[in-house]
Amino acid sequence: MHSWSATSAMSVTPGAAVHTPRRPIGTVRRTLTTDILPDASTGTLLLRGSGRDLRTDSGHSVVLAQASSQVSVDIAGGSVSHIDTDPRSPWTAGLTGVPARHGFRRALETAAGATGSLITALLDDVPVTVLIAGSLLRRAGITNPTNPAPPERWLDICSGWVAHGALAQHLLQTGAPPTSAGPSVEPLGRVDDPDGWHETDTLPPLSIRRARRMDAGKSSDPAGGYWIDAFFRDSRLEPDGTTQTGIHEYALTVQVDSDYVVTQVDCHPYVLPTSDCTFAAASVQRLVGLPLSAVTTTVASTFTGVGTCTHLNDTMRALTGMRDLLARVDPVDVASTKENRLGD
Repeated sequence: MHSWSATSAMSVTPGAAVHTPRRPIGTVRRTLTTDILPDASTGTLLLRGSGRDLRTDSGHSVVLAQASSQVSVDIAGGSVSHIDTDPRSPWTAGLTGVPARHGFRRALETAAGATGSLITALLDDVPVTVLIAGSLLRRAGITNPTNPAPPERWLDICSGWVAHGALAQHLLQTGAPPTSAGPSVEPLGRVDDPDGWHETDTLPPLSIRRARRMDAGKSSDPAGGYWIDAFFRDSRLEPDGTTQTGIHEYALTVQVDSDYVVTQVDCHPYVLPTSDCTFAAASVQRLVGLPLSAVTTTVASTFTGVGTCTHLNDTMRALTGMRDLLARVDPVDVASTKENRLGD
């Protein structure tokens, strides 16, 4: 795990630990990205999302679904000013004017209902992408970096911001969140598997990309079930236009039975702001025994405070969207043989 130190110009051991794996035949892959793009000239934060569901068949790939979204947030007021989606989703009109952070997910659930679609998965990331955009806004001088909020608001909201920890102490001493300078990370795509990720637009300098990958296949357990390999990364493109800096990075490995109930889960923290964040990894064990369909609501209602992580919570929330996608997994388990993997 790579972490930042609690200095005003934070430093880490260079390098991230995760690379995109090869795709076993008979499996499905969901990839999602949200680009966080501040526009000082209009006072707008643009969240540009895209995603795709892909099944890997013998010798070729099948696109099961693809989608995109554009959400504009008024920086000064903090509310959603405009939403476009493809495919078009008329219910998104009800989200215009809603605060982009607090209350947005409740409004999304009311508008869209319980669905594991790509559109709802992209929009579910709106509140936290707005949260992490704060670092970009401070760097761009759009907001006052010395007064982001009363310091007490941050204390004990998660493991990383535990009151006695490095991040909280820096904030209390200086009145400003630490400035991150995380490790340089490599692109997530594989040169030997151009279909491994959906196409994305080029990022402009001083922007952030949130990326998710979730692979799933049939379990080798004689009792049946499925495995899910989930990965998440936030990274920033620096002003030089070439350097990608890691901000947050987690991986989860999950086993579910034939009734889609979680039977085992392991968390692998990689790039994180501070070593305090790693204590949240144990929270994933609370998913064991839950049906996938209940993960999102359970995480939203009970995974709070010290011992949890906002970004790990979101990685767990995304598992619910895999419930319907598991039905598209090839019933024949061929995931274990190297010759049956695309990308070799």
